[in-house]
Amino acid sequence: MRTKALLVLALSSGGMSLALGQTVSQNVVGYINLAVPAGLSMIANQLDNKTGNKVGDLFPTAPDGSTLLSWNGKGFDANTRFGTWDRPNDALAPGSGAFLDSPEAATLLLVGEVLLGAQTVDLAQGLSLVSSKVPVELTVGDMTPTGPAAFPAADGDVIYQWNGKGYNANTYFAGWDKPTDKIKVGESFFVETAAAKTWTRTFNVN
Repeated sequence: MRTKALLVLALSSGGMSLALGQTVSQNVVGYINLAVPAGLSMIANQLDNKTGNKVGDLFPTAPDGSTLLSWNGKGFDANTRFGTWDRPNDALAPGSGAFLDSPEAATLLLVGEVLLGAQTVDLAQGLSLVSSKVPVELTVGDMTPTGPAAFPAADGDVIYQWNGKGYNANTYFAGWDKPTDKIKVGESFFVETAAAKTWTRTFNVN
């Protein structure tokens, strides 16, 4: 009899390791140890917990006094935790991003399924706060239309990454200014683009 095997990934903000058995039907369950500093960081949830990816479920052990800042297209909506989150049912789904303002350094555990197949992220005209739905470290140089991340970059697009004090800007004109800059597992970033478009990336485990 051919049996299913569970495929488990262990991820961190610095990279990825993989442990798997012989598989017939893929069910990829993983966890991310997301290390956050004191102060602001741009974070992402790249695993689907299958229960709505609610903030209260994703971050039950975030330090008291933490504030999650979600981009609404014009500014930030704040969600603060003292014992519980102000709005525990707010979602942080794969493909989105947020700032976390933490009073202290911490490691947050995210658990869920890795999304397989073609996955899309909508990029609005202007600024979008997004992340890859694939929990694999990238370089910005991977993020071209023909690169491994299949990112629909166009001349004039800008990626903004938080460096702890401000933003590192990376502009695209037939290529990125700083293609070796890394986007880590569990990291989100701003994209500024002149026209709305869709980022479609395919990920499978053989």
